[in-house]
Amino acid sequence: MKKIVTVLLALTVNIVAAQIKFNNFNDVLVHVRQNNTTLEKDQLKIEQAHKAKIAAVVNVVNPLINNTMTYVDNIKLPVSVFPSEILGGTPGTYSEVETGIRYTNTINQNVELNLINFQAWENVRLTKWNELAVGLDSSLNKKSLFENINASYYNILTLQQQLRSTITNQVAADSLFKVATEKYMHGLVRQQDVNDSRVNYIATRENARQIAFLLENNILEFKILCDIRPDETIDFNDPVGQEPISEINVNENGLELSRQWALEQYALSNLNYQRKESLPTLSLIGSQSWQLFNNDFKVFDGRWVNSSYIGFKLSLPLPTSKSVGSLAKAKYEYQIAQKNTEQARIKSKNLSMQLKNDFDKTVSQYHTDEEIFYLRKDTYNKNKSLYAEGLIGMDQTLNSYNAMVNAEYSLTASRLNIKKLATKISINNDINQ
Repeated sequence: MKKIVTVLLALTVNIVAAQIKFNNFNDVLVHVRQNNTTLEKDQLKIEQAHKAKIAAVVNVVNPLINNTMTYVDNIKLPVSVFPSEILGGTPGTYSEVETGIRYTNTINQNVELNLINFQAWENVRLTKWNELAVGLDSSLNKKSLFENINASYYNILTLQQQLRSTITNQVAADSLFKVATEKYMHGLVRQQDVNDSRVNYIATRENARQIAFLLENNILEFKILCDIRPDETIDFNDPVGQEPISEINVNENGLELSRQWALEQYALSNLNYQRKESLPTLSLIGSQSWQLFNNDFKVFDGRWVNSSYIGFKLSLPLPTSKSVGSLAKAKYEYQIAQKNTEQARIKSKNLSMQLKNDFDKTVSQYHTDEEIFYLRKDTYNKNKSLYAEGLIGMDQTLNSYNAMVNAEYSLTASRLNIKKLATKISINNDINQ
């Protein structure tokens, strides 16, 4: 008994040693928003998508500036053959003459700017839809994370309540065992009654231990979801005994529909991007060049000869097997994206209706479980008194005890299920864009 109480206190009431304290689920969300790496990674993805869009805008002009400098030492100059008489030699013969300059320095600057690039403009639209889809993905990931944390959080609260109830029930089982033992000492009941009551007490004690182990596992799962270190202690101090909510509004969550629509527009833009790959591109080109010729080893001394040009370049790519395949793939991806959007539109409304129905169902179950528990509890207390008076047997008493315990577990679970669903609905209504 002392061991179970110690476990309960260590897990739920150790305020002094606790490093993190949660009085309600909003405290959890504040902690998650500040410390969760999943949200931080999603923010980095959004920033990455935004940078990609900026790069696509710059790529519309796509300024290509190429600067080069070369220094050439023509160690062995080319040889040409000239008539010897030109050089004052014998007519009809030819002489070998080295031509060219040994040392040549060249500086080149080439510039190219796109004036008309249909595919680059389409790429800007493509990155815009990608940025929107990434942002919606981030919102969906946050919604899913909060829902998972919500489920884990209320599972922990449920187990805490069940552990407290089981410890209380263990006291009741011990009391029943003592009554049976006393009656046996007076020869009023059989040994089987003592054994049965003892088994009931042992089972209740072990049930408390199993709930404590399960509670610890759920806390570890909660830490994983919230990125809380294993050495940090958590104090769950939520007043779960409050009356559950009975009415709530459920808004239709359009996140998934918006995401699928953004992906559909992305697929359409990608299809147009592939189509425009075969369109011509008009560019402005220009070049400047400086050359220095020397027969002596000089790097910069001498007269630099400048040359330059400016003009236009028209590029007309021809279709390839790769471009044809990419275009066909883009067509099918767009058709699939359209179907996904249509499916998401149908699913969105049904999910909101399902969530409201689940809440109403749980509220109804709670009221039923509440009524059943009080009836089971009253039956057990009366049966215990009747057993003490010798009017009923141990079997009937134990059956009423187990029925009361199960009814209490059901009541605790249904009460916290209402809170869990109410929080899930709040997440659904808040994270909707």
